[in-house]
Amino acid sequence: MPDRMQFARAPFTTTRNTVIMPVRSIHLQVLSAVGAQRTNHVVHLTGRSVPVWHRSATITYLPLDFTQWTQPLSAWRYFAWEPDGSFSLCSAGGHGDWRMGGNVWERQGQIAWIDVVGTCDWPAFRMLLTACRWPDTPLLVHLNDKRATIQADDVASLWGC
Repeated sequence: MPDRMQFARAPFTTTRNTVIMPVRSIHLQVLSAVGAQRTNHVVHLTGRSVPVWHRSATITYLPLDFTQWTQPLSAWRYFAWEPDGSFSLCSAGGHGDWRMGGNVWERQGQIAWIDVVGTCDWPAFRMLLTACRWPDTPLLVHLNDKRATIQADDVASLWGC
């Protein structure tokens, strides 16, 4: 089972439990799945066809604010954030180095979406999703390079989880 996923432009390969996806980099948004509808389209990732979802025409926000989102992540030694919503999260070093960062966008005291850029392993990405109250809160992940929105559950399955 792969324990690390790196979003890269290279073709699909596996080396030492590393899966490289055919996407340039992690450049995605995490957003609420409330009101989303499945389309007839799929996106092909790591040899799988993953259903694509329409984002809701009605804007829905995640049921938490920036401060609530940072609380579980603050336990991670290499997590930093600024009051403007920017954040960075990186590995402790050694085998499996990764780094991701981005911005959390709030509207009306709730998170509207989270922009994420970088590389990471599954436990780190799961920690980011869990801070958004996933899997109890359904989430969508918009892959910018693929121009496709998929369910967070499908992102998890790409790591073999």
